[in-house]
Amino acid sequence: HTHTHTHTQHICAHVFLDREYQIIPFDGSAMRQAMHLTQTGLLERVVLVILTVMFGVLLNVYTMNTQLFTFLFDNLFAMLVCMSADTTLQGSDMWFYNRTAGIRSLNELINVYHQTVGHNSNLLLDFAPDKDGVIPDDQFERYSQFGEFIRKCYGKPLNATSGNKTTVTLMFSPPAAYVDRFVLQENQSLGQRVRSYTVTIVTRSHTRVVVNGTSIGHKKISLLARPMEHVTHLVFTAIESVGVPFISNFAAYACLSKGQI
Repeated sequence: HTHTHTHTQHICAHVFLDREYQIIPFDGSAMRQAMHLTQTGLLERVVLVILTVMFGVLLNVYTMNTQLFTFLFDNLFAMLVCMSADTTLQGSDMWFYNRTAGIRSLNELINVYHQTVGHNSNLLLDFAPDKDGVIPDDQFERYSQFGEFIRKCYGKPLNATSGNKTTVTLMFSPPAAYVDRFVLQENQSLGQRVRSYTVTIVTRSHTRVVVNGTSIGHKKISLLARPMEHVTHLVFTAIESVGVPFISNFAAYACLSKGQI
């Protein structure tokens, strides 16, 4: 359907910003592939072989090197854990189009974004085309609003830095920033190393620890309870880590206008 194709192209090109989104096909292809694998028994055999090999590797490593065993166990276990979060645009957790279901508010979608992408996960936001294969106008508008929020809020940081060390400082120039949130990201090609950390905000008048965290991973978005003015710098400190932390991105943002809560 030409109208559907145009709508879908527009949404994919202009709403979604990065790989923290994945698109669920609505033509049933993914479901058919999964059903085929299940019916033929191939899926179960593949999973069994993988688990058997993993168990054998871990057992052999454990007898030789317990430290290496711990590292492999942590990373192999992480591979088995689903790090994606699927959800619907329509209300009542309705996946297929239902004109009486309504759609979720922009504020609710923003909260979903921070609870998924902001907590080291992927957000899988569905499409629900109507019986003619067309994305309804109200849904299309909400997708656009959602994308616009992400672009405006996280498109350009106040400042950003990185560092392969236990303490990383983010300075501001001129040193008087208005900050309401910040983002931390690890270089995961080296593994997720940080086990616990703090972030301290320093203003012209005081110093305050605003986060005591335990996990960063691909991305952690921290929203301040109240925006802070006259910020001179932020300090990330790794309290516990496996090896030296590699913070690939430490960025501050001001998404709310002054006076907003």
